[in-house]
Amino acid sequence: QMNREMQYRGPDGEGYWNDDTCAMAHTRLSIIGLDNGAQPLFNDDKSLVLICNGEIYNYKDLRRELTVLGYSFHTDTDCEVILYLYQQYGEECLQHLRGMFAFCLYDVRAKKLFAARDRVGEKTLYFAQLPTGIVFSTELKAILKYYIPRPQLNAQTLAESIRYNYPLDNRHTFIHQIQRLC
Repeated sequence: QMNREMQYRGPDGEGYWNDDTCAMAHTRLSIIGLDNGAQPLFNDDKSLVLICNGEIYNYKDLRRELTVLGYSFHTDTDCEVILYLYQQYGEECLQHLRGMFAFCLYDVRAKKLFAARDRVGEKTLYFAQLPTGIVFSTELKAILKYYIPRPQLNAQTLAESIRYNYPLDNRHTFIHQIQRLC
């Protein structure tokens, strides 16, 4: 359902994955890896699952470095490097990435979700903590429509935006129940 809300952003395809703890969905606008870059992406043993919005500018250099370290790539997409950077460096993988991106990476064995975005925040990642877990999306409206039955206006963030032309704390949105990953 959330994919349908964002289909205009990813008209070239969509993908889904889930287990008993986590579910991921992705709509795709094909730019790099046109023929084989469908997401979610997986590492070799499918213990890591990735969905990513954005572009990794230095992916060719990272690919060469990771290939020397023994990693094999199965797509032509830029985002696949995130899987193997994470496998090699853990959360420090972010230190190697240059680009505009927001991603969620799920470690199937550890049952751990790692979500991140680029340093500048060019690609936004919203989330809401629900009684049943956490939901993420690159668009606020997808969370709002399906997971927040009674949205509460965040008056402070709205007032700051009017007064200063931008909220003072970027973690907050106009909807109290939805935050922005910073």
